[in-house]
Amino acid sequence: MPRSRSFPCTSICLASTPHISVTRLSGRLSSARKDLAKFEIIPLTQDVVELGAGVHAELARAGRLIGINDVYIAATALKFGMTVVSRNEAHFGRVKSLRTESY
Repeated sequence: MPRSRSFPCTSICLASTPHISVTRLSGRLSSARKDLAKFEIIPLTQDVVELGAGVHAELARAGRLIGINDVYIAATALKFGMTVVSRNEAHFGRVKSLRTESY
């Protein structure tokens, strides 16, 4: 099982949403656990969900919605002062105050 420490991470962390996706896509739970053991897994907490609701509402008012999983990723990064690393900076760039970086 992936380990959990206090946040923010000093290296690379994964929000719970991509963690679930990687587990589903891997097809083999043992392989997914091995791959994910390299990363810090940040749980989806009530605080993050509430922050995500605010992010979602703000994006909806602006007519610039993003997927709910990405809202939770953005909210997690905002909550812990992290940068979202994604190939879709324009997408995550819709979220105010969110730091993004492309790879």
